[in-house]
Amino acid sequence: MKRKKVLLVYPNYSSFVKTDFEILSSEFEVTRYHFQPVKGALRTLRELMKQFVFLLFNLRKFNFVFIWFADTHAFGPVLFGNLLKIKSAVVIGGFDAVSLPEIKYGLYCSNQIRQFLGKYAVKHASYLLPVDESLIENTNYFADPAGKGLPVGVKKFVPGIKGKIVVVPTGYDTDFWQPTKGVVRKKSVVTVAAITNWQRWHLKGCDFLSQIASKMPETEFYIYGISNSMFEELQKIALPDNLYLNGLVSTEKLPAIYSAHQIYAQLSLSEGLPNVLCEAILCGCIPIGSNVNGIPRVINEEKLIVYKKDVEEAVKVIHRAFSSDFSYTSKNKDQIIETLSLKSRAETLQNLV
Repeated sequence: MKRKKVLLVYPNYSSFVKTDFEILSSEFEVTRYHFQPVKGALRTLRELMKQFVFLLFNLRKFNFVFIWFADTHAFGPVLFGNLLKIKSAVVIGGFDAVSLPEIKYGLYCSNQIRQFLGKYAVKHASYLLPVDESLIENTNYFADPAGKGLPVGVKKFVPGIKGKIVVVPTGYDTDFWQPTKGVVRKKSVVTVAAITNWQRWHLKGCDFLSQIASKMPETEFYIYGISNSMFEELQKIALPDNLYLNGLVSTEKLPAIYSAHQIYAQLSLSEGLPNVLCEAILCGCIPIGSNVNGIPRVINEEKLIVYKKDVEEAVKVIHRAFSSDFSYTSKNKDQIIETLSLKSRAETLQNLV
């Protein structure tokens, strides 16, 4: 039997895109198309034209189009797919379901052309695959300084969505994400994120974590994933002495890093389903996190959620997590193993195609 052909379109070949490529390749013939994210209207137009030429001459060879994120790069594959009656699926990961005007983050506070292209993909794709149900329709109170709440979810921004919405969480290799034997777990707090600019510093809650660290001088805080350029920028501001900044690390080193700390902090302003949070829990960390999108669903314990961006509240949550009278039992790890396995995601995606 001839295998179906799938076109995989993405802006960056991240670990979760690589995982889906491997999942789909086990059943189908998959071709990758990397749409290079660039700055500037002319350079973006050049990438769009290059993509349009590829689609014009090649798309009819495929049976299905699988796209990571609704953004500029998703417009052409969905448009051409509809014209040629080829079904398309767009993964909604977080950026494509929010608007955070304070830090200028999210598809829906981008320029009008980018919004139009992304919204078209959301509205007209055959399937939308949010990694968490909060990305369908929700409200973010944590990220709103006024406390009124910010809209979250594709339905809040794009009326009249035509395709079917199927929640498909990301999956995790539970054989790989395990506590590292021989590593001593310190009474410390860690967070991991690719911090390449000030927007990412604020988005991932590193500024908030810094404020918390200044109120807990007896506790060590660690941030991994700082780019070289951001190291230089961070030298210009005052940071507490108990906050330790570290550079980018490979995936292979992460289990040992998680295993060296008692608490993992995910204090983001916005997330979909945070991969690093799930990885850290599987590696034995007690998580704390902001009340944002998929974070409380993964943590699954009210005592460990920071409900508003308030330093004193966050300090209380961290002390609670450290305290001997609170135990984050193995059921939370078992929940991830049961509901967020690679096998579950693989079955859903393969059946979809």
